[in-house]
Amino acid sequence: MEMTTVFGLDQDQLVLTHYCAVGNAPRMRAAASADGGDVLFECTGVGNASSHDDQHMHEAHFTFEGDGKLHSVWTMFGEGQLGEVHEFDLVLGPS
Repeated sequence: MEMTTVFGLDQDQLVLTHYCAVGNAPRMRAAASADGGDVLFECTGVGNASSHDDQHMHEAHFTFEGDGKLHSVWTMFGEGQLGEVHEFDLVLGPS
């Protein structure tokens, strides 16, 4: 059950597509960051889903904590409301 997230630019907007283990591909667009230390992505559509109401990752919030540390919070959506929250901490190893 691997997942892949691809980041890119759409014109001047930072976007991502999350190829999820549940079998769909939510597309998200970054909201403006007040201090540059974090980025919130919000869902703009879901590929491979019959409806936007199908279960999917709906938000992704990345916080850059310094010293090679990145904290991410992913929020699911389904049945008309936000649901499960999944948190990950990534740490850059020695080079």
